[in-house]
Amino acid sequence: MTVKKMKNTIKAIGIDVGGTHIRWALVSREGEVLRQDILCHREENRDFQSVHRLSKEFSLLLREQPDVRGIGIGLPGSIDPKTGVLLKAPNLPSWVGTSISGIFQRQLGNSLTILTTNDANLYALGEGWQGAAQGVPHFLCVTLGTGVGGGLVLNGKLWEGKWDSVAEVGHMGVVVEGRPCACGRRGCLEAYVSCSAFVEQAREILEWEGASPALRRFFSESFMPGSKELAQLAETKEAPEIQELLSNMGKYLGIALGGIVNLLGLEAVVIGGGLSGSFHLFKDGLVKHLKEQVFSEKAQNVAILKAALGQFAGPIGGAKWVFDHFGGLD
Repeated sequence: MTVKKMKNTIKAIGIDVGGTHIRWALVSREGEVLRQDILCHREENRDFQSVHRLSKEFSLLLREQPDVRGIGIGLPGSIDPKTGVLLKAPNLPSWVGTSISGIFQRQLGNSLTILTTNDANLYALGEGWQGAAQGVPHFLCVTLGTGVGGGLVLNGKLWEGKWDSVAEVGHMGVVVEGRPCACGRRGCLEAYVSCSAFVEQAREILEWEGASPALRRFFSESFMPGSKELAQLAETKEAPEIQELLSNMGKYLGIALGGIVNLLGLEAVVIGGGLSGSFHLFKDGLVKHLKEQVFSEKAQNVAILKAALGQFAGPIGGAKWVFDHFGGLD
């Protein structure tokens, strides 16, 4: 856990729930992260031990810090905005039907404001407040993690739409009758550019007769290799198939994002999440195919940015959402 000296200022807590980790941060109104931590958790754990553990930790924190105004929670899926119930989550299926905010509310009391939304929404808020998109009024944030999320900011405000999900970039179709997606459909962007899809496609290459020795050695010697390790293999240039996978990732991202830029006239796209560490390996393909898609000459100048806040962008955005809920607390 990282802890800084507490300031006498209004604070909020932001939480980002992922498929394997929960990240949280205590953030001041000025945007300084005062405390942060990461908890591992198992998606299939239906007694929500990690959530109850956090509730106990927050209960102690709130006694020390009575100026904490609320908690902003990001979940990977569609959420009922009134109840906080997770309605659909391809990468957290056993949590569907549960109100995570309700668990916190029962543990911490009704006097504390607890807000719940899609995790990519909070990621976008964080990057717009303290990250790569500061000062940009119209941008899309795409998170490349276990799944692919999207958060949309228009006129400086988070676009929430009318339904329980919005900016679901990962479930845009990019290939007709393409690869199966965790959502049950085929050809979704997420089936090609997420961390899980990256590893899955690399494993499929092992069935090729011409798979490189480096790739075969990698999977035989590695213990539970992930997207980060595969990207490191691509850096060595010993496995050209992995470089091609990353190039295709850029292509599919560019095709999808080009259509969104045409529709909304965005000024920037921010790429975050676990695979953003490999941004330099697929950026050229992304930019090339995006520019082939965009209609307006001015849109050729849309900025393609790597997220700046790393794994705590979501928690920082969660705190920002709480502050916005209270009118900025000015």
